Amino acid sequence: MPKNLVIVESPAKGQTIKKYLGKDYEVMASYGHVRDLVPKTGAVDPDDGFRMHYQVIERNEKHVQAIQRALKKADRLVLATDPDREGEAISWHLLELLRERNAIDDKAVDRVVFHEITKDAVQEAIEHPREHLRATWSTPSRRAARSTTWSASTSRRCCGRRSAAACPPAACSRRRCV
Repeated sequence: MPKNLVIVESPAKGQTIKKYLGKDYEVMASYGHVRDLVPKTGAVDPDDGFRMHYQVIERNEKHVQAIQRALKKADRLVLATDPDREGEAISWHLLELLRERNAIDDKAVDRVVFHEITKDAVQEAIEHPREHLRATWSTPSRRAARSTTWSASTSRRCCGRRSAAACPPAACSRRRCV
Protein backbone atom coordinates (compact mmCIF):
# COMPACT_ATOMS: atom_id res chain seq x y z
CA MET A 1 0.00 0.00 0.00
CA PRO A 2 1.51 3.38 -1.03
CA LYS A 3 2.25 5.69 1.88
CA ASN A 4 2.53 8.84 -0.24
CA LEU A 5 -0.03 10.26 -2.65
CA VAL A 6 1.50 12.61 -5.23
CA ILE A 7 -0.79 14.89 -7.23
CA VAL A 8 0.32 16.28 -10.59
CA GLU A 9 -1.66 18.16 -13.25
CA SER A 10 -1.57 15.70 -16.15
CA PRO A 11 -1.77 11.90 -16.34
CA ALA A 12 1.13 11.68 -18.81
CA LYS A 13 3.40 13.52 -16.40
CA GLY A 14 2.12 11.27 -13.62
CA GLN A 15 3.17 8.10 -15.42
CA THR A 16 6.69 9.38 -15.89
CA ILE A 17 7.02 10.55 -12.30
CA LYS A 18 5.66 7.24 -10.98
CA LYS A 19 8.58 5.45 -12.64
CA TYR A 20 11.03 7.64 -10.73
CA LEU A 21 9.48 7.29 -7.26
CA GLY A 22 8.80 3.61 -6.65
CA LYS A 23 6.25 1.52 -4.78
CA ASP A 24 5.80 3.82 -1.77
CA TYR A 25 4.28 6.48 -4.02
CA GLU A 26 0.94 6.61 -5.78
CA VAL A 27 0.86 9.32 -8.47
CA MET A 28 -2.47 10.73 -9.62
CA ALA A 29 -3.50 13.61 -11.87
CA SER A 30 -5.91 16.41 -11.04
CA TYR A 31 -6.52 16.95 -14.78
CA GLY A 32 -6.06 20.68 -14.35
CA HIS A 33 -8.28 22.94 -12.29
CA VAL A 34 -10.66 21.20 -9.90
CA ARG A 35 -13.06 24.04 -9.10
CA ASP A 36 -14.08 27.50 -10.24
CA LEU A 37 -16.41 30.29 -9.27
CA VAL A 38 -20.12 29.56 -9.46
CA PRO A 39 -21.06 30.71 -12.99
CA LYS A 40 -24.19 32.64 -12.03
CA THR A 41 -24.56 35.80 -10.00
CA GLY A 42 -23.63 35.53 -6.36
CA ALA A 43 -20.21 33.91 -6.86
CA VAL A 44 -18.50 36.91 -5.29
CA ASP A 45 -19.88 38.63 -2.21
CA PRO A 46 -18.39 42.15 -1.98
CA ASP A 47 -20.21 42.78 1.31
CA ASP A 48 -18.37 39.89 2.97
CA GLY A 49 -14.78 40.84 2.11
CA PHE A 50 -15.15 39.61 -1.48
CA ARG A 51 -15.86 36.09 -0.27
CA MET A 52 -15.94 33.73 -3.22
CA HIS A 53 -18.27 30.81 -3.75
CA TYR A 54 -16.73 27.90 -5.63
CA GLN A 55 -18.06 24.73 -7.15
CA VAL A 56 -16.25 21.65 -8.39
CA ILE A 57 -15.83 21.57 -12.15
CA GLU A 58 -18.25 18.85 -13.20
CA ARG A 59 -15.91 16.99 -15.54
CA ASN A 60 -13.28 16.77 -12.78
CA GLU A 61 -15.52 15.58 -9.94
CA LYS A 62 -14.62 11.94 -10.66
CA HIS A 63 -10.90 12.78 -10.44
CA VAL A 64 -11.38 14.61 -7.15
CA GLN A 65 -13.30 11.62 -5.75
CA ALA A 66 -10.54 9.24 -6.89
CA ILE A 67 -7.94 11.43 -5.18
CA GLN A 68 -10.07 11.49 -2.04
CA ARG A 69 -10.35 7.67 -2.02
CA ALA A 70 -6.61 7.23 -2.56
CA LEU A 71 -5.86 9.73 0.21
CA LYS A 72 -7.68 7.52 2.73
CA LYS A 73 -4.96 4.89 2.24
CA ALA A 74 -2.02 7.32 2.28
CA ASP A 75 -0.13 8.93 5.14
CA ARG A 76 1.12 11.93 3.19
CA LEU A 77 -0.24 14.16 0.43
CA VAL A 78 2.35 15.64 -1.92
CA LEU A 79 1.14 18.45 -4.17
CA ALA A 80 3.43 18.43 -7.21
CA THR A 81 1.57 20.67 -9.63
CA ASP A 82 3.54 23.01 -11.89
CA PRO A 83 5.63 25.76 -10.26
CA ASP A 84 3.71 28.56 -12.00
CA ARG A 85 0.79 30.60 -10.67
CA GLU A 86 -1.74 28.23 -12.22
CA GLY A 87 -0.10 25.22 -10.58
CA GLU A 88 -0.15 26.98 -7.21
CA ALA A 89 -3.85 27.73 -7.70
CA ILE A 90 -4.63 24.12 -8.58
CA SER A 91 -2.82 22.88 -5.47
CA TRP A 92 -4.49 25.47 -3.25
CA HIS A 93 -7.98 24.72 -4.57
CA LEU A 94 -7.48 20.96 -4.30
CA LEU A 95 -6.20 21.26 -0.74
CA GLU A 96 -9.10 23.53 0.27
CA LEU A 97 -11.60 21.15 -1.34
CA LEU A 98 -10.12 18.12 0.43
CA ARG A 99 -10.22 20.02 3.74
CA GLU A 100 -13.88 20.90 3.18
CA ARG A 101 -14.60 17.21 2.64
CA ASN A 102 -12.63 16.24 5.77
CA ALA A 103 -10.27 14.08 3.72
CA ILE A 104 -7.01 15.50 5.09
CA ASP A 105 -7.45 14.56 8.78
CA ASP A 106 -3.99 14.37 10.36
CA LYS A 107 -2.08 13.59 7.18
CA ALA A 108 1.09 15.45 6.30
CA VAL A 109 0.73 17.80 3.33
CA ASP A 110 3.76 18.94 1.35
CA ARG A 111 4.25 21.08 -1.74
CA VAL A 112 7.09 20.10 -4.05
CA VAL A 113 8.37 21.92 -7.10
CA PHE A 114 10.60 20.69 -9.89
CA HIS A 115 11.47 22.53 -13.07
CA GLU A 116 12.35 19.49 -15.13
CA ILE A 117 10.99 15.97 -15.15
CA THR A 118 14.14 13.98 -14.62
CA LYS A 119 14.75 11.31 -12.04
CA ASP A 120 17.23 13.45 -10.09
CA ALA A 121 15.02 16.58 -10.11
CA VAL A 122 11.89 14.71 -9.03
CA GLN A 123 13.62 12.78 -6.26
CA GLU A 124 15.36 15.94 -5.00
CA ALA A 125 12.03 17.79 -4.86
CA ILE A 126 10.33 14.94 -2.99
CA GLU A 127 13.18 14.78 -0.46
CA HIS A 128 13.14 18.57 0.09
CA PRO A 129 9.55 19.86 -0.03
CA ARG A 130 8.65 23.47 0.53
CA GLU A 131 7.22 24.29 3.94
CA HIS A 132 3.82 25.29 2.56
CA LEU A 133 1.84 26.45 -0.41
CA ARG A 134 2.49 29.98 -1.50
CA ALA A 135 -0.44 32.03 -0.35
CA THR A 136 -1.14 33.39 -3.83
CA TRP A 137 -4.79 32.34 -3.81
CA SER A 138 -5.56 33.07 -0.20
CA THR A 139 -4.52 36.72 -0.12
CA PRO A 140 -7.19 39.44 -0.20
CA SER A 141 -5.55 41.07 -3.22
CA ARG A 142 -5.69 37.83 -5.22
CA ARG A 143 -9.34 37.28 -4.30
CA ALA A 144 -10.16 40.86 -5.26
CA ALA A 145 -8.36 40.51 -8.60
CA ARG A 146 -10.16 37.25 -9.38
CA SER A 147 -13.54 38.65 -8.32
CA THR A 148 -13.01 41.76 -10.46
CA THR A 149 -12.18 39.60 -13.46
CA TRP A 150 -15.26 37.48 -12.79
CA SER A 151 -17.52 40.53 -12.38
CA ALA A 152 -16.29 42.14 -15.58
CA SER A 153 -16.73 38.95 -17.58
CA THR A 154 -20.28 38.28 -16.38
CA SER A 155 -21.86 41.69 -16.02
CA ARG A 156 -21.40 43.37 -19.39
CA ARG A 157 -21.58 41.75 -22.79
CA CYS A 158 -21.55 43.39 -26.17
CA CYS A 159 -23.63 41.88 -28.93
CA GLY A 160 -23.29 38.51 -27.18
CA ARG A 161 -19.74 38.10 -28.50
CA ARG A 162 -17.21 40.48 -26.93
CA SER A 163 -16.89 42.22 -23.62
CA ALA A 164 -18.43 45.67 -23.50
CA ALA A 165 -15.07 47.08 -22.44
CA ALA A 166 -13.67 46.08 -25.83
CA CYS A 167 -16.70 47.50 -27.65
CA PRO A 168 -17.97 50.76 -26.16
CA PRO A 169 -21.59 51.67 -26.98
CA ALA A 170 -20.56 54.41 -29.41
CA ALA A 171 -18.55 51.90 -31.46
CA CYS A 172 -21.02 49.02 -31.38
CA SER A 173 -22.40 48.25 -34.82
CA ARG A 174 -25.57 46.76 -33.36
CA ARG A 175 -26.07 49.38 -30.63
CA ARG A 176 -26.86 46.67 -28.08
CA CYS A 177 -24.04 47.11 -25.57
CA VAL A 178 -25.09 47.23 -21.96
